[in-house]
Amino acid sequence: MADEQKKCRFCGKMAVYTQSGHSFIVRFKGCACGAYYVAEPELPSADEDGVVRDGRYKRLPALLYERRLKGLRAPLLVFNKTQLPEAKENISFAEPIPVDDLLAQWPQTVPERIDRCLCNFANLTPTVGKKTTLVPDNARTVTLLFADGSIEADYYLAAMKKYGWLEDLGSAPPTWNLTITPEGWARVGELSGGAERHRNPAFVAMWFGAKELRNEMDRLWLEFIKPAIEAAGYKAKRADTDEHNEPIMDMVIEYIRQAPFLVAELSDNNKGVYFEAGFAKGRGIEVIYCCREGHEPHFDVTAINLVKWKDEKDLRKRLENRIRGSVGPGPHDLRGVE
Repeated sequence: MADEQKKCRFCGKMAVYTQSGHSFIVRFKGCACGAYYVAEPELPSADEDGVVRDGRYKRLPALLYERRLKGLRAPLLVFNKTQLPEAKENISFAEPIPVDDLLAQWPQTVPERIDRCLCNFANLTPTVGKKTTLVPDNARTVTLLFADGSIEADYYLAAMKKYGWLEDLGSAPPTWNLTITPEGWARVGELSGGAERHRNPAFVAMWFGAKELRNEMDRLWLEFIKPAIEAAGYKAKRADTDEHNEPIMDMVIEYIRQAPFLVAELSDNNKGVYFEAGFAKGRGIEVIYCCREGHEPHFDVTAINLVKWKDEKDLRKRLENRIRGSVGPGPHDLRGVE
């Protein structure tokens, strides 16, 4: 099927509409959302102008565009979670993601939103000193800044200028000509852990096991968790894999500070694992929580979208998919990014 021009139902802008190899799955690309796939029968109903007015989906364009700026694979939006296992089994060209899980990533506070705006700006303009021109009432600018309209977009841009993160290179309203300042890049570094963090090993927080279970836990690490992380393009580390003379928790804290993300295996409800996951979360480091089916984690994390696994092979596959979908492929990825 040849490319067509159709209006995106979420941002309302014209997009390139293409049918994929699966007859019922289509791709939208080039609109303010960036790019995404969707099963056409699942598309929410739209008004006469072709735009979905359901308020639940109002925030999708900004979250989709953020994924694109971060270099993540184009998602396949799944509106019915019961169809997720089948989608993951049969779809290889996109990352199946439940829409509700994506919407849950929306920044909840104004400071968090401004931080995410700055990170988006940095991903949009990765060249130091380069000027970027934005128009606050432009649809792509609004999605870039997690704004509900031009008034909010103007506010967030002004806030980043006030903090000294952006420099105005001579703007004539309503156009902004901006560049990220050294202070802005320093803030991006604080939020992302530095430009080279993605090359550092991901940290795995897991129970090492009592003496009688040590072999079983080592096997889980060596044959399933570590290979899943490496298959997604990252190196992997756990606290007892290096020889050192430092107190173990000092080394754990340092490993977590440097890690691009942390995998927390919660099946045994080990208190140390919860501590390490909480420390990473407080540092703004992505945490991927895993738990075997039939095991109940602490109620504080039950609302989180856990990687629930049936057996070791299931864990390996689900963990790799979650890393690719939430963090993105690593620097050693062999599959590449769309």
